[in-house]
Amino acid sequence: MKVAIIGAGPSAFGALARLVALKQAGENLDIVVFSTGDGDQENQITAAYKAAYTDQDINTALDADTSSGIIPARRFLDHTMQKHMEENVKTGIKVSSTFGGLGNYWSGSVFPVHAIHDPLTAVLGDLSAHYRFIAERIAVAGQSDDELAAFFDNSSINHPPIDIATGLQKLKVQTDDLALGLNRFALNTHANESNNCTQCGDCLYGCPRDALFRAAKPIAGFAASGQCSIVYDKVLTVNSVAQKVHIKTKGQDRTFDRAFVCAGALATVELLGRSYPAADKPVYIFDNLLWYFPVFSLMPRRTRLKSKDFGFAELAGGIFDRTDNSYNHVLISTLPQAVLDRKLGRNGFSRALTGLLSHHLIIGAMYGSHDQYSRYRIKQRGDEWKAVEVETSTDVIDSSKFSVLQKHLAGSGWWTNAKLAQVNDTSGHYTANLGAAYGLEDLAETGAFDDNLFVCDSSTWNSASMSQQHTFTIMANASKIVQAAFS
Repeated sequence: MKVAIIGAGPSAFGALARLVALKQAGENLDIVVFSTGDGDQENQITAAYKAAYTDQDINTALDADTSSGIIPARRFLDHTMQKHMEENVKTGIKVSSTFGGLGNYWSGSVFPVHAIHDPLTAVLGDLSAHYRFIAERIAVAGQSDDELAAFFDNSSINHPPIDIATGLQKLKVQTDDLALGLNRFALNTHANESNNCTQCGDCLYGCPRDALFRAAKPIAGFAASGQCSIVYDKVLTVNSVAQKVHIKTKGQDRTFDRAFVCAGALATVELLGRSYPAADKPVYIFDNLLWYFPVFSLMPRRTRLKSKDFGFAELAGGIFDRTDNSYNHVLISTLPQAVLDRKLGRNGFSRALTGLLSHHLIIGAMYGSHDQYSRYRIKQRGDEWKAVEVETSTDVIDSSKFSVLQKHLAGSGWWTNAKLAQVNDTSGHYTANLGAAYGLEDLAETGAFDDNLFVCDSSTWNSASMSQQHTFTIMANASKIVQAAFS
């Protein structure tokens, strides 16, 4: 059987991992992955491994990056995320045309939820077996039986936890309405490996050692071992006709028995919009809101470790409201060097100033729950789909939930205020409403868009995602859809 996967990000990895498992179990599968980008990208990345970025590396990246914002757009070596083309609408939606898509830039927290009622995962169905399936194939760093264990399953952890600053250790907590513990990353933390995390602190520029999980790397590995082939060519249209799926690219037309669309929320909306008649209802892209806020101490306290400087999202957890079962993901970090790089460049003075400030300052982040989001209406304009309207569900951070975290911080000698919270231009947790738009009520659960054509990414989810396990859920859900398609 000839099978196609369209895309090479986390969703594609989840689908491909399951297809390879089926193939190894005896299914006769000829698997082809379609991806934009450069076929030599993985060789370039391998050749560019380094222990950490130098000051010159960082300043060159800053000179090349013209995007606004305090923190630079994340890069993976020479590949930079680009903003989505808009039509008179300010949108922070990011896109990537590189092999691996947005999954190259950050595929961070991996929390399979077992104690939170997430409306989205209730629609997707039971993913527990598929969370475990994915976790067996990627690195997951974390600490078992810690402050997060009451809310987030331990079964995914297979790598040691990161070291965190001593000042952050005191902020770990577990109550009925707040949990903070060591972040669980898709990160290689085993020592003495070529691509292990050294906690150099430059995650916001893209990991120089390739320690963070990137879907492109295992996908390339599957191809190198002969489990699949990769076609580096943009898919223009995909149609299911007479029990066959026809895929048209710039280079050629090909026919498959089954195809799994894993291109990401925006790219899948565009692809299916080009390939099928217009949807019955408006098409939307959802993006969780994300607020950053400073947290100050009036007394010196050493928040950094002398030898380690992870500098991003060391503590993670959530704020819970038991009355409506809503959840807001929370991150706490030491001050990333990248914050000052934008203004000062990377040099001895900026590093010294960051070290000084970090005695008195940490950074917090709070993600919107499933009902706190930006919603972009997407319409076709020529050959592209663009945002023509934006609606934000709220203008301010949830003060009642923020106060839960604020009180905990105050009890440990830190001060912050909801008025200091600044909304970010994107959280990067994109979903879309293809199921609702095309009148396919069970699309999110089954992925069946047409005969033998399945959609495996977050474009089918119909609402914003609770953000604590977004990428992990995408991969697990893709695995589930593929398995169901062959059962």
